[in-house]
Amino acid sequence: MLALSEWRHYLMGAHEDARWVTELTEYHFILKHKPGTANVKADLLSRRSDHDQGENDNGDITVLSPEHFRAMIMPTTSETHERVKTITHQKELWDKGIATSLEHERGIIEKDGILYYDNRVYIPCHTALRGDIIAQSHDHITTGHPGIAKTRELVLREYWWPKMKKDVETYITGCETCQRTKSSNQAKSAPLHPNAVPTEPWTHIPVDMITGLPDSNGYDALLVVVDRFSKAIIPIPCNKDLSVEGWARILRDHVYA
Repeated sequence: MLALSEWRHYLMGAHEDARWVTELTEYHFILKHKPGTANVKADLLSRRSDHDQGENDNGDITVLSPEHFRAMIMPTTSETHERVKTITHQKELWDKGIATSLEHERGIIEKDGILYYDNRVYIPCHTALRGDIIAQSHDHITTGHPGIAKTRELVLREYWWPKMKKDVETYITGCETCQRTKSSNQAKSAPLHPNAVPTEPWTHIPVDMITGLPDSNGYDALLVVVDRFSKAIIPIPCNKDLSVEGWARILRDHVYA
């Protein structure tokens, strides 16, 4: 009885279900399933067309109030075009190769003071302007800092200039947000551990070679051997082009002899 009482809601349903079942017993009807595709007039009684004169709208229904939205300021296309037009007409920024291209390249045309290449606005050689255009397609909150290929694709929808891919790569490489949040695809290095403390002399020896020394008695380098246990130092003159056999001979004769 304790188990049945404890798990009653799984066996017989909740108390609300029991009350509904009791109330439904007063009615005599048969439930039949009808597919939704065949039940096309389900709302005929509740949504009669003659009850709605088409005068009501959803103007008084507010899902989110204006204070829940943050303004996103982004230069419009017309503002960018005006800036392009101004910079294009500055003689010192006019690309010398564009005049020649206008004569031989059918894809470049001039319209209202703006150059177009393949129906895209040509951006003159102006570092700040090109950087701002890349920023619009990369930094804006609606784009979410995409990668090089996606950023270039977004820029190419409206603009074009030579070596655009290189400029996009340079910009994204210097993007602080991307560098702080991107995940590394490099294999993780093993954690660093301190070297074991030797328990007797000359079992652990670091060896360094000092080069760039003036020639002395035919030697131009110095091999320094240190015992990590006693901190004893053995300096050995040698040459910087010392072979493997030479290293072994020096250690045998001067350290372990």
